[in-house]
Amino acid sequence: MAGREEDVKKTLEDPDEIRQSKSDESVYLFYRTELEKRWICAVSKRTGDEGFLITTYPTDAIKEGLQVKVYYDREGNTLTVWFGNPADENVAEETGEEIVLMKDRDGKVIGFEKLNFTT
Repeated sequence: MAGREEDVKKTLEDPDEIRQSKSDESVYLFYRTELEKRWICAVSKRTGDEGFLITTYPTDAIKEGLQVKVYYDREGNTLTVWFGNPADENVAEETGEEIVLMKDRDGKVIGFEKLNFTT
């Protein structure tokens, strides 16, 4: 991917799909369509408050893993991220840092919303 830094940046900023790794919950795979049935994959890891890029590569297949859904509401200035099925939401809990955690019946976080989010 040498010389394709802009393509990697676009993949991270505006992916077509995001997957959470099946083997490591802190690893996310960002996919952006390059050609028909060809994607750029950027693999990142999040530790605490920091994240870093592990690797990037062209691929002809999207790996299995939990699909992450990201929604940005420009009018409401909210960023909503789902790691699970939004229909499973049972309770929403505000953290006090303008972040709302969405949990299922078992108390597992299946999504979050960042209030007053601007790009």
